[in-house]
Amino acid sequence: VDYRVGDLRRLGVDGPFDTVVCWFTSFGYFDDAYNRAVLAEFARVLKPGGRLAIEAVHHDGFVRRFTPSPFAVPVFRGDDALIDSSIFDPVSGRVRTERVVYRDGEMRRTHHEVRVPTLPEYSEWLRAAGFSTVESDRALPHRPSTTCGSWWWPGDENGPSNAVESRSR
Repeated sequence: VDYRVGDLRRLGVDGPFDTVVCWFTSFGYFDDAYNRAVLAEFARVLKPGGRLAIEAVHHDGFVRRFTPSPFAVPVFRGDDALIDSSIFDPVSGRVRTERVVYRDGEMRRTHHEVRVPTLPEYSEWLRAAGFSTVESDRALPHRPSTTCGSWWWPGDENGPSNAVESRSR
């Protein structure tokens, strides 16, 4: 395995690869045009019939359980703390988070936003990027809908996956 650091919008490799894995909610941090560019880059480096697996926040599960107006999620480890205060904008489909980290007596504040596409949006974006097959674990009857961490993973050739499975053309 060869790990590389780079920009998702312009991958520094040409492939072809059997599979691209976009893991740990690393998709959605750009505007819609750049998010689509990321998907196009994934398609570019895949061999024909290659697969893309995306792990991302599940839009409907997130919205169903989201508490209106900022909600905070604190995490404590000894004297250290991380507090995320988030707001969901239903018009843009973005979660805006203010993060405060207290560590070793120091405080650091950061801000991040992530786009949470709906499954129809994912399907449209993936097909526009060159993928021919799109499946989701949320569309399958044997998988319950979860809040935020929906693991999307490719299945095998013999049947439906419990994942978003996208195959390049």
